[in-house]
Amino acid sequence: MAFMFSGLTMANLIGVPAGTWLAQVYDRRLVFWLIAGIGLVTALSVALLAPRIAGLTIAEHLPWDAINPKAMLERLPLVGRRA
Repeated sequence: MAFMFSGLTMANLIGVPAGTWLAQVYDRRLVFWLIAGIGLVTALSVALLAPRIAGLTIAEHLPWDAINPKAMLERLPLVGRRA
């Protein structure tokens, strides 16, 4: 958590002023394309470098009931399951 928040702090201290400067000197669209490129490189890096868990598929990693509104309502303490 501390590492993530330090990255967030550095992004605000360095990334925001640098992005503002680039947008003023060049074009604001350039900044958006750079951010999209950084995101793509990050996603590819995670896909290639993150360790694989043997025997599990991608579908087993995803919490499908987390995007199911009915399942989310059933988890609420006041609603519960109906008999």
